[in-house]
Amino acid sequence: KKKKLEKLMSSKVKFVKQEGLVLETPAATIDQIEEHFKTKNVDTCTQEELASALKELSFADAKATKFAADFFSVYDTEKFGWIYVDDFAEEYCRMQVFKSIRAVLSNLSKYDTDGNGELSKDELMSVFKVQLGPVHAVRKVSNIFEMADKDHSGELSELELTTWYVAEEKRVKQMRKKVKGAKQATRPAFRKKGGKVQHELFSDLVPGVEMSQHRLEAIWTKYDKDMSGCIDSKECDSLVKDVFESLLVCLPVQIKAMLSEFGLPDEIIEMKIKQMIAKFEAVDHKHMGEVFMKALDANGDGTISREEFMEEFNHVLLGGTNWEGHKVGQTGAKVQKLAALEQKE
Repeated sequence: KKKKLEKLMSSKVKFVKQEGLVLETPAATIDQIEEHFKTKNVDTCTQEELASALKELSFADAKATKFAADFFSVYDTEKFGWIYVDDFAEEYCRMQVFKSIRAVLSNLSKYDTDGNGELSKDELMSVFKVQLGPVHAVRKVSNIFEMADKDHSGELSELELTTWYVAEEKRVKQMRKKVKGAKQATRPAFRKKGGKVQHELFSDLVPGVEMSQHRLEAIWTKYDKDMSGCIDSKECDSLVKDVFESLLVCLPVQIKAMLSEFGLPDEIIEMKIKQMIAKFEAVDHKHMGEVFMKALDANGDGTISREEFMEEFNHVLLGGTNWEGHKVGQTGAKVQKLAALEQKE
């Protein structure tokens, strides 16, 4: 193991230990940052809004201003003037994870509280709870052990953790360029008042019409937020929420056009649209996220792989799964049937 570790350390992607590296308690954890933006009910923020939010979260003024400027220089290369809050949250989380792992590897004996030379989940959790907050700590520790614990011992050796870190850092650097380019290409060039955006990936959904491969690729890129190669339950909830919010915008327009072709009075059309909107607004997005996850997660591992997503997303969205009576793909047929009955009456 020692020889393998030495070989790894001298490989092309190096990990340089920083003896005595001390982890400072962050001004705010990612849990606190997400909760802060959630209370503001915004999807996006400008550089000034991000700096202001960080100051409200106890970041020093100068540090908050520089942090926001540095982030925008990396993530807003097309100079839209705003970023998605989710993008910032994921990147901040990733930074804290990498910083924590570097500190642990540079001074393993400090964090290996039982002195057995390896890290248990509880030992790594104690570090992540301070740096990330309890919610993200559980998610990240579980994710790291799943990928790094190659011998399934329930503990991570220095070799296992270093191997994961070096590979993950390399993967993130490679993926960051691809993801950033794809997000810039698919990002809407406008944001609504109050920091909300229209989710253009779903803004022109047509009942019964499948999405193109290019559109599916764009959706995958946007919602695999942590670039892990799979969509977890939290990312799935976000996707489903955006789908339903977009349906509330695009479906009334489409329904009105379809019913108008049958010559129905405007008051009847408006009544039917209001009824449908009421149904969609009553949907429990979190529950629908669970339904959606179950439908797409073919192997039952609790995540949606890229292959599962590409093969089944259109089928699930367009009517393969009953979302509490909301089969999007069957909306067109339902509307036509409804119009025929109304016309007959």
